[in-house]
Amino acid sequence: MPNQYSDNFEINMAKKYGKSANEVLQDFYEKGISYIEASDMTGYKVWTVKRWCRRYGISLAKKDYKHAAGQCDVLAKIHESKVNKYNIFSRKWVVYH
Repeated sequence: MPNQYSDNFEINMAKKYGKSANEVLQDFYEKGISYIEASDMTGYKVWTVKRWCRRYGISLAKKDYKHAAGQCDVLAKIHESKVNKYNIFSRKWVVYH
């Protein structure tokens, strides 16, 4: 894992996009790209992209991680009346008479 204070991010952005990291992140901002999408495009983790955006004073679009990642809405599954793999441990197992 690269050190957060190293210049690897800047060097890799210059190699991949032919621009400085600041210009690449500014382009992402202008296109409305989220941190998650930028992470997928650059190959760096979301937190690394956020850290470098903070350094340059850039704020990318904020999209809900769970929906952007294509995950199901777990809370809706937990509250279903039918037993499933999400709510099986939140049900009563003993019926008192």
